[in-house]
Amino acid sequence: MLYERNCCSAVDVTSKSPLHMTSASATHSIDTTIAPDIATASDDYSRRFSGPVGDYFLERQNSIICSMLPDSGKSLKILEVGGGHLQITPFLLALGHEVHVHGSSKEALHRFDALKKEHPEHLQQIISPLSSLPYPDRHFDVVIGIRLMAHCDDWKDVLGEMCRLSRGQVIIDYPPESSFNLLYPLLYRFKQKAEGNTRPFLRFSPQVLHDFLKERSFLELQEEREFFLPMVLHRFLKQRRFSELSEGLAQSLGITKILGSPVILCANFLVESLIQSQL
Repeated sequence: MLYERNCCSAVDVTSKSPLHMTSASATHSIDTTIAPDIATASDDYSRRFSGPVGDYFLERQNSIICSMLPDSGKSLKILEVGGGHLQITPFLLALGHEVHVHGSSKEALHRFDALKKEHPEHLQQIISPLSSLPYPDRHFDVVIGIRLMAHCDDWKDVLGEMCRLSRGQVIIDYPPESSFNLLYPLLYRFKQKAEGNTRPFLRFSPQVLHDFLKERSFLELQEEREFFLPMVLHRFLKQRRFSELSEGLAQSLGITKILGSPVILCANFLVESLIQSQL
């Protein structure tokens, strides 16, 4: 299946025009026939989050996301765009939420059926293009896109659709410029050798995403950075204790807050702002 929008590339997304940071060498070539959510739902990609270190990655990621959700005590209606990897779905279900998992194709949702058997009443699936979902405006309390933005060159279309569908929160993650990603061109070969299935990715200026969201009346923004050291280093060492200690130290010193990556961004919709903009 040809992925029409060629979602994978490696550029800086800044307030200026994009700068292509990778060369045309085979090391940096990408397979534009595979949609990003198919890649992240693959068994090959799942192995990047296996073992004790992989568990640590997911625990850190999901604890941040869950802490950002409204503490209303009510069941939320949540959409995961490109969520066939199911990294956070079990955590959301355990909290009692209704979860709709979106995929761009059946292939992207091949993990869904097994989890559906465990949660037949609270878990639904939908197949559609990433930037065009068959739901009315403001249909969900929360719309989440994890492991997605960094691999979509049409990220504005995808994020814009997520904003349209949310009446409450939009939560995404992204690799920022201000981190070890600054050394991305130099570290790419090491990363590819250590992980084996590395894909080029987009790096974002936070201000670009902030402005995009605010233009759509998502004015209250909250961010938290996950890891100071590159995730590839943790994968290479395979020592969870080292990962916990080193990252804990970086967090306590405030380094992660400045230079950590990826960033988890939660944006809250303010309906009053939307009404005012339409007057």
